[in-house]
Amino acid sequence: MRCVLSSLGNGFVLPLVPALFLAFALLLGCDGEPEPTRLKVVISSPGGSMGDSYRQGINAAITEWRENAPSLQIEPVYRETLFLRRGQRRQQDPAESPWERALRLERETAEAAAADPEVVAYIGPGMSEQAKISLPILNRAGIPQISTTATWPGLTEAGFGPGEPGMYYPSGRTHFFRLVPHDGYQATAAARWCIEMGYERIFVVHSSGVYSLGYVGIFTEAINDADLEIIGHYSWNPHSASPEELLKVVESIVEASPDVLYLADNSGRHTVRLLEELGARAPQLPVMAPDYLMRIEYRWRWTRPPQLTLLTTSPSSPEHFQWSTPGGSDFRERFVDLYLREPDLEAAKGYDAMSIVLHALTGATDRSREGLMEAIRSSEGHPGLFGSIAFDRSGDPRETSIYGYRLGESGWVHEVTL
Repeated sequence: MRCVLSSLGNGFVLPLVPALFLAFALLLGCDGEPEPTRLKVVISSPGGSMGDSYRQGINAAITEWRENAPSLQIEPVYRETLFLRRGQRRQQDPAESPWERALRLERETAEAAAADPEVVAYIGPGMSEQAKISLPILNRAGIPQISTTATWPGLTEAGFGPGEPGMYYPSGRTHFFRLVPHDGYQATAAARWCIEMGYERIFVVHSSGVYSLGYVGIFTEAINDADLEIIGHYSWNPHSASPEELLKVVESIVEASPDVLYLADNSGRHTVRLLEELGARAPQLPVMAPDYLMRIEYRWRWTRPPQLTLLTTSPSSPEHFQWSTPGGSDFRERFVDLYLREPDLEAAKGYDAMSIVLHALTGATDRSREGLMEAIRSSEGHPGLFGSIAFDRSGDPRETSIYGYRLGESGWVHEVTL
């Protein structure tokens, strides 16, 4: 602080400075401007390259908004709760599975955020299973929560799991906002795409996670309503599957000879192994999957079999990949200046999530947890890279368009809007 109490007259110093005046001076500083307010935003993020991109997008948003609101100091508190880095993996308890660790870390992160009075917002987590853990903790604490990837429908809608969604909101008020439509939109869009493509005989493969089960249940219902046929169904645990079981899955698919394989699986490298083996055995078989297929490519940079047709549904519009909107173009330019590389979708998601928090804080007269939550909830539209972002009463995005993509030689190519 630059404020100094000066003398009056010939070296005469004020003998008494009222305590109230002194406190006020210390609070305002010598130029009468208020000291910056420091607020924390906790980010439950993945590790690895995906997490790096996510954090860079968030930091880009903070850097930009500091120019517009210098009196508002935001401290991002990063906690890696998913996809730990190699060094961290070596330190983990071998008796704890990756899923158990992810849930434990999410609980610990949410509880720490709830106990810290400086925390006003929470971004994350990456998985719906983790969100089921952190939602009630943060709801009790009144902390607004924004997720870019937790897409289980039961987090905001009834009819999917016992007690959902009320069990996640013990206070009776919604605090959760997500930037993407829930799984039901992609699953029904995939069924419509099967009809448009003329696929009548469908084989389904999925794992036992919430992500997979959610897609399969909604997709199956939509397929049955359309009088299409699911000729085969295989549920597996890819994390414990032996090479022999992997071959068994592939053989079951090949023997059934479907028109298309619907792959509702988010098991990372195990999904890649399945696709590689399938490409060697049935290279002409089309494979349709949710947008996790895009995230696998970004994370592992895997090389697909040259003839395997890969189709995916995604809430990301073609503009997301071309950065063709004014906001997207400006972000891309700033991101390259900051990090000397092209941004990806993870960076864009992180930027939009933090921008919503900053936009709400800047416009709010009450910067408490409650004030911020109300500012997010009541806004007619937060500025996003690819358009305005607004939420309905349940915290879901009002924009629910789904797009269909085919993987080409140079990346994902938009084929249809579903």
